[in-house]
Amino acid sequence: MAELPQVFLPGSRVHGYFLLNEAEVSFQGTVAWAEPGNPMTSVYSRMGVRFDKTPEGLAAFFNQADGKKKRLKLKAR
Repeated sequence: MAELPQVFLPGSRVHGYFLLNEAEVSFQGTVAWAEPGNPMTSVYSRMGVRFDKTPEGLAAFFNQADGKKKRLKLKAR
């Protein structure tokens, strides 16, 4: 799930990157679902993206056994 100020409709093609241990990891995919936010109350829109292919290093990042909650920072291009 991504949280962004703007919302993309389901079916929209998107690309961008997220930060993985301070490294930018590019992705391309399709918006699978979306919930609009409310900019007047500083609530961001939420959406799920179905990746075209799994970004390199992503599975290893989430499979780390360090007990820490995993959170990605996402930026749309």
